[in-house]
Amino acid sequence: MRLKLSILLIIIVFVSCEKEKTNNSDLDNIFNSQFEHSLISKDNNFPDFNPYKDSIDLLLISLHKKVSEKSFKNKINWNDSVFIEKINLLEKKNWIIKKNGKWQPTIFIASHQEGLQLYDFSVNVAEQIANSIEQEIAKIKIQYLQTDISKKKTFKNMDFLILSDVLLDSWQIDNVEKQFLKKKERPKRNGKNYYYSIMENINPKEDVFGIYGNITDSNDSISYNIYGNHQTSVNFNNLNDLIKNCEITINKKDYEIFTQMANQYFPKLLIILNNNQNYFEKIYAELNYDKEVTFDEFFIWWYHFIYTKTTNILSERKLLSIPSNGNFEYLTTI
Repeated sequence: MRLKLSILLIIIVFVSCEKEKTNNSDLDNIFNSQFEHSLISKDNNFPDFNPYKDSIDLLLISLHKKVSEKSFKNKINWNDSVFIEKINLLEKKNWIIKKNGKWQPTIFIASHQEGLQLYDFSVNVAEQIANSIEQEIAKIKIQYLQTDISKKKTFKNMDFLILSDVLLDSWQIDNVEKQFLKKKERPKRNGKNYYYSIMENINPKEDVFGIYGNITDSNDSISYNIYGNHQTSVNFNNLNDLIKNCEITINKKDYEIFTQMANQYFPKLLIILNNNQNYFEKIYAELNYDKEVTFDEFFIWWYHFIYTKTTNILSERKLLSIPSNGNFEYLTTI
């Protein structure tokens, strides 16, 4: 009996040591990696605290990676009091929640490996969306001729913006949230409504995972916008120069026509999303995000991978042209 007990104790110690090694290895990777923060919001809906300060983001990533609290505190030299202070802050802001006795992030977090998996899982759906857009292009080109910008720029000059940003992203994201996810408002976080993500970026020359997105800055009368995946390379401190050198202006009339394009295409997009609902939920569980964030929080970020993959498929089919620098710049006066 003593022999069996001794063997059991040795096994427990061995497992504990192996777990500690794994924790330390994960922590080394976390502390040596680059992460990009992204936000989906409108108006003044944004975090009212600094997610970068005091390695708050690294704590969140460690929780996502299931690193033990003890290992994290040892790595960053936090005592129990400091750790509890940070946990209380994140809980107050609705960035974490306690499940089964463990703290879990409520924002979306993706390692490089998880992002690659999301792209792999996007292919079939992206192909379906690309096929549906290809069928609509002739109709979209006719609509484009109604715009003022068509008098200066051909559809080919604008196809990246229209087929990707208008049909799938900035002009469309509200429809996806309200009619597919059936969300009346974005997640509430300490009185603010927004989605937030932290994703690992191994390529500092490109936005995280090469995802196409929109960023905007404005002065009193005009907004400067970039749609692309090299936005971090642009210096917005020179806003006036950016506005002065931008060749494309979308006025109110054009913006409304683009909105009509998005709305008219959306029923076809919605059919594809609804038909893949069970698949989306399967991947949500398979990647273990169901143990951490809501399906809505997971899907809205995965959707960015899906439409990016769709955009790249359309590019491969020569149906749109991605700018050589990865960014499409335009002004809006609406």
